[in-house]
Amino acid sequence: MKKIGIMTFHTAYNYGAVLQAYALQNTLIELGKENEIIDYKCPTFISDYSTIKVNKGIKPFIKSVLNSLTTVKLKKQYDEFAQHNLILSKEKYNTIDELRKANLKYDMFITGSDQIFDPKCAGFDPSYFLTFVNSEKRKISYAASFDKMELPDNLIDEYKSRIERFDYLSCREQEGADILKPYVNNKIYVNADPTLLLSSKEWDKIADEVEFSNYIFVYPVGVSKKMIDFAKKIAKKNNWKVVYLDRNLKWHDPEVTFLQIAGPSQFIGLIRNANMVVTNSFHGAVFSIIYHKQLYVEFKENGNGNARVQNLMTLLGVPKHAMERLNPNDDYPNDEDWDKIDNNILKERKHAIEYLKNALE
Repeated sequence: MKKIGIMTFHTAYNYGAVLQAYALQNTLIELGKENEIIDYKCPTFISDYSTIKVNKGIKPFIKSVLNSLTTVKLKKQYDEFAQHNLILSKEKYNTIDELRKANLKYDMFITGSDQIFDPKCAGFDPSYFLTFVNSEKRKISYAASFDKMELPDNLIDEYKSRIERFDYLSCREQEGADILKPYVNNKIYVNADPTLLLSSKEWDKIADEVEFSNYIFVYPVGVSKKMIDFAKKIAKKNNWKVVYLDRNLKWHDPEVTFLQIAGPSQFIGLIRNANMVVTNSFHGAVFSIIYHKQLYVEFKENGNGNARVQNLMTLLGVPKHAMERLNPNDDYPNDEDWDKIDNNILKERKHAIEYLKNALE
């Protein structure tokens, strides 16, 4: 049986990064494909997620020292999740030269998902573009994404050089495929984020129980006092709690239960058991949809920002309840057609499985 090596952001201490890695690996297992996540220690991630920020300036250094105990506990949660739920290579790789040795172990390579093609993510590390893979080995991307839907002019030639080596190309958003289209001759497919390839029952297998009930779950990327204020007004009207997850808390509020430490399994459980979710996170939105949660999104710019989440909701037919467009004193629409949304997810799942089967045959 051919063995597959997966390159992905599994070492990022980020819920979406770790959970999409879990989902892609388990989807390949369900397809009968032997695979491992290549345990590559990306230098940028080592720096970005270091407990003490030594070379980031005085303010980040002081902040990291003050948060060091929280950071250590949070990292332990992630590391334990990876240990128990991810199949990692026994070999550890620290450089692209070391990664070249992986050609002796794997028959084909797949990179994805998450923002592996973004020029600012992971230091534009060429390893995630599979540049270490020998020319005769099959090279596949799955649902690769960008943060900003444009390429810097000074990197276009480098992108072209990296991308044209792939045998199969897949992006997560149509906008991403459109960005790359002028620079390659191969067809570029658009596929759903790996987390959508697993059903809620499959996610239940690794979801933790939580101690809260009757609550709105607030999960921001970055600090958002506006999201808390919005959730508090809804919670007060319905006699619910507000549970707010943020590793970098900057204030206290007696009406809010603040969480700093939650591992990937608890993150899923917090969404699964919530009455409602308020977020600006792509994967916060994904898991809310998987678990049929009424979802309110901070889009910013009068509801016109956050393109990745808007694309997701459009693709699946989820009503765009933009936090900025709603008056918290009004009644909240509950107009999700979950049968239609689930059917759309099934279509995307089928499309993704067909792509993977063809790419890996």
